[in-house]
Amino acid sequence: DIVVACADRKGNVPCENEDGFCMEVRGKCQDVNGSGQAGEPCLASLTRDKGNDLVYAEVSGSGCAAGLVCNVFNATEADSVDVNIAGFCEPETCSGKKVPGNCNGNNPKDPDCASKTERVTICHRTCSEKNPWVRITIDEDAWDDEGCGHQQHDIRDECSNKAPWTAWGVNRKDYLLKRHGSRDQVAAALNYNTADIKNYWRQWE
Repeated sequence: DIVVACADRKGNVPCENEDGFCMEVRGKCQDVNGSGQAGEPCLASLTRDKGNDLVYAEVSGSGCAAGLVCNVFNATEADSVDVNIAGFCEPETCSGKKVPGNCNGNNPKDPDCASKTERVTICHRTCSEKNPWVRITIDEDAWDDEGCGHQQHDIRDECSNKAPWTAWGVNRKDYLLKRHGSRDQVAAALNYNTADIKNYWRQWE
């Protein structure tokens, strides 16, 4: 099949057509994957997707290659909207898929599509004294993965210049708030009511 370039997808050619190459964000259609390799610098921003939900999306031309995602969670400006944030490329199993919580940008024909992936909501520690904690919903493997998941994020290592970390209270690591199950499981529990499903994830994501 001929793959239509993301920038050329408009009109009758949907941006997100389940091939996993493009995603609609910042009001335009952009490539899901960049060229950055593991450990290399990248740019991402907290912005709106086509459903008007806030997501971390890589900046076109400064993103990471397939299987990698731009980790900007430790940046002091990580909670700023539509601001380009410098990060580094790391495996999706450490930080979650490029487009968390849905199949946009994650090929739904793939058995590892996020609709089958179990989701968890955590309280994530940033390095910002103004906003020391942010609530995020991520793939379960990005929480539980040994060696690089969010459970390993420790302010004493990653924000050592902020000691004695008074603004963060008693917690020093990311912590779990809720295990949701997969999107399919949540949909079934809500009797596949589209409005209820959307409201549920809007509350948590």
